[in-house]
Amino acid sequence: MKKLLIALFFVVITVTITAQGLFKPVPKNLFSGERDLKATNSAWLMRLNAGVVGTSYAKNKETGTFEVLPLNALGFGISYLHYKDVEGLPFNDFGFNALLLQNTQTPGMGVGVYGTYNTGPIGLLNVGGHYDFNSKRFMLDTGLTFHF
Repeated sequence: MKKLLIALFFVVITVTITAQGLFKPVPKNLFSGERDLKATNSAWLMRLNAGVVGTSYAKNKETGTFEVLPLNALGFGISYLHYKDVEGLPFNDFGFNALLLQNTQTPGMGVGVYGTYNTGPIGLLNVGGHYDFNSKRFMLDTGLTFHF
């Protein structure tokens, strides 16, 4: 039931913020023309995203030590991203993400919150954490996030 409610929550949020242009690409003229954001040179936008949790760190309940789980989950969700004006074009430098995660190594799902930083040509590096419903534990994560 928890999984259904969380999935429904993400669907409702996605549908309600379509008025902001969630399903449209970020306009190249974001900082010029009728939007008149040239004075601030930055803007916050909601975007869709998909992510790969590269490595998770979790405490083992039996041994009490931290264990490393490589390529732990794939996810999708929404982001609140900061864009700045770089030579007249919008450039995403950092943001915050909420993802619904599907485990790849073990059965189960989770919900995660991440901060992202754009590392240039490599992509968007994310650091954050998620709660896994199957193992009933909190995990610290690193990975990559792709925004649309």
